Amino acid sequence: MQLRLAQLIALLLLCTACSNAEDGRSLETTLAKIEASSSLTERLPLCPAKYYGKAGSRNRQYTSYEEECTDHPGKCLRLCENGFGSYCHSLAYIVQEQFEKPDAYSHALFAASCAIGIPSGCTNRAAGMSPDDKHDYKFDLSDCLIQSYKLSCDDNEAWGCTMHGFELLEANENNLLQARASFNKACAIDPDFEACTAAKSLLGEDNPQ
Repeated sequence: MQLRLAQLIALLLLCTACSNAEDGRSLETTLAKIEASSSLTERLPLCPAKYYGKAGSRNRQYTSYEEECTDHPGKCLRLCENGFGSYCHSLAYIVQEQFEKPDAYSHALFAASCAIGIPSGCTNRAAGMSPDDKHDYKFDLSDCLIQSYKLSCDDNEAWGCTMHGFELLEANENNLLQARASFNKACAIDPDFEACTAAKSLLGEDNPQ
C-alpha cells in the first residue's frame, strides 16, 4: 500500500512538472502565432485613431481575463482572433509582463482590442508608439497620438484623457486650456485613479480644477 502511494505521488509530481512545461511552451507558441498573424500585426504601422472600433463598435467595456490568459494563453488568443476584445487586452497584459520594454506582441494585441472597440486598448497601443520604433510611420506621430487619446478620452477612458492632455502640452504649451479640460475629465471619471493623480502632477497642482 505504501509503495502504491509513493508511486502515485511520484506520478503526480511528474504530471505537475509536465503541466508546467506545457504552460511555458504554450506561451511561447502563442507568441509565435502572434508574430505569424498578419491580421494582428498589420495594424502596428497604423494610427489607432484610424482603426478604433472598425472591427466591432466603439466604447466596448473591458473585462479582465488575466488569470485565465495566464493559464491558457492559446485559448485567449483564439478568442481574441474571434472578436472578443477583452481577451486581446488581457493577453496583452500577460505578454507585456514577460518583457522589460515595449514589445510588438503585446502592442499587436492592444491594437486588436482597439480595433474591436475597447478604448483602453487604443490608449495602450498609442502609449507604445515612439519615433524610435522600427515602423516607418506614414503620418505625424504627435497628431496621431493626440487624435487617438482624444477618442479614448471621449469614450471616458481616464488614462486616454490624461495622455491627451500630456500630448497637447508636448505639442504646444499654448494648448494649456485644452489640456486642462482633459486633465479635469480624467479626474471626473475617477478621482482616486492613477490617471487623475498623474493629471494633477502634470499640472503641478493638487487639484486640476
